[in-house]
Order: sequence, then C-alpha cells, then structure tokens
Amino acid sequence: MTLVAIFVIFFLVILVLAVLSLGSSVGLVKSGLSQDNSFEGPLATSWNNLVIKKIKQTYSLTNGESIDFTANIGNVTVRQGKNNQVHVMAKVGFGGLSTQDAKLQAENFQLTRSGAFNGLRLTLGNVAEFNHSSYIRKVEVQVIVPANAVLQIEDHLGNVNATGKYRSIQVQDDLGNITLSGNAVSSTVLSDNMGNISFQGDPGVSSNFTNNMGNVSLVFVGKRNLQVNATTDLGNISGALGQLTVQSSHHWTGTTGHGNGGTPSGTVSVTNNLGNISLNEVNNG
Repeated sequence: MTLVAIFVIFFLVILVLAVLSLGSSVGLVKSGLSQDNSFEGPLATSWNNLVIKKIKQTYSLTNGESIDFTANIGNVTVRQGKNNQVHVMAKVGFGGLSTQDAKLQAENFQLTRSGAFNGLRLTLGNVAEFNHSSYIRKVEVQVIVPANAVLQIEDHLGNVNATGKYRSIQVQDDLGNITLSGNAVSSTVLSDNMGNISFQGDPGVSSNFTNNMGNVSLVFVGKRNLQVNATTDLGNISGALGQLTVQSSHHWTGTTGHGNGGTPSGTVSVTNNLGNISLNEVNNG
C-alpha cells in the first residue's frame, strides 16, 4: 500500500507540473511573442515561441565590382534582378526562455557591410560572442544580384540555391546542399564539406567541384567542349559524356560535345572524398 501511495503522489506531481508548464506557455504567447505561419511547427512551449526579425537592405554597385556574401546560418536563395543593385532580404525566427531573451538575440543578429577592395562585402549573422545559435529557429535569405555579376557566396550552415548568368560564381558551404542552375562566362567553383552538389548549365572556361561528403550531380548544357577529370575516393561515377579516355568506378577522364570540337574550350575538375558522381551533357556539340 505504501508503494502504491507513493506512486500515486508521484503521478499527481507530474500532472500538476505539466499543467503549470502549459499555463506558463499560454501566458507567454498572450504576452506578445509573435507567431508566423511560415515557420514550421506549433508554438506550444516557451522555448518554441518565436520573435520574428525581418532584414531588408539595398546596395548599389559600380561596374566591375564583385559581390561577397557570407551567411553564418540559414538557407540562401540567389537570383538575378534587372538593375545594378544588390538586394538582401532575410527573415529570422528566434526562440528563448523569455520574450526579452529572444528579443536580445534578435537585436544581435544583423546584416553588416565591411570594406572590400573593388567590391561589396556583406555578412549576415551574430555580431557578438554571447549570442547562441541554438536560439535561432529558422533563417531564410534572398539575395538578388545583377546579371553577369562576379559573385562569391559562403554559407556555414544551410542550403544555397542559385540561378542566373554570372561572369564567375563561387559557392562554399560547410553543412548544406548547393544547387546551381545557370551559366558562367569565366568560372564556376562549388565546394561543400557535407551535403550534395547539383549543377546544370555552362560552367565557363574553368570550373572546380569539390565535395568532402555527399553526392555530386553535374549536367553540362551548351556547345562548349569541356575536358572533364572526375575522381571519387569512396563512391561510384556514372552518366554519359561524349568521349571517354579513362573510365573506371572511381575515375573518369573525357570530353563533352562528343569530342568533335578539337581543342577543349574549357576544363572541369570534380573531386569527391565520400560520395557518388554523376556526369551528363545536354545539347552539346
């Protein structure tokens, strides 16, 4: 009987604490924490309640200036506009143990501009060391750039999705997928530490695709003859190129455009430490 009584009391204590916790959460929602339907998941507890911060900035470029954009965290979408301006729009959700705590974290998350030689250098993220990334619930970023821009994107945690035509484009992602659909005049450089790389288009005269852990899928579009050299340490290479001189499960060397263009007008290097590589071509030669 004593054990049964202890169990019943323990159960009642847990039930009371649960009710108090629910009541506390409802009180926080009513006290002014904003709720946005575009953020996934219910706002049921004090930790999941969100303060929403929106950032919108526009910068003008002069001819020849490069664009260097870094996001500490968040999914970044890049597309092209119709003028010589760069637009950055971000939407960030913050959690916390209190409204004031979440607002403090939001104030510390900013878009900053730093001096760069002949270019625009922007960084989106925390501006003080006390900010904790665990307070950030979701980050969505759009970057609109001029056509034929010289663009460099770095994302430490999140996916990068880009479209358009560039003079050159370079994307570095530490943890997330890279997807690029477009053409480059000079060069394309995509590098990922952990995530998949997907490219479709004309990579330009010189291109480099590097992945430490994840799959690489490349579709070369256009009439440019490209000399392709692909290697994976642990994975397989598949697809179809116009002409292959070396073909094994881990190493391909070949040329796009069915090898009918004489001297290749561009080079492609593909390296993968852990993952598969897929190489294909469309409308070549």
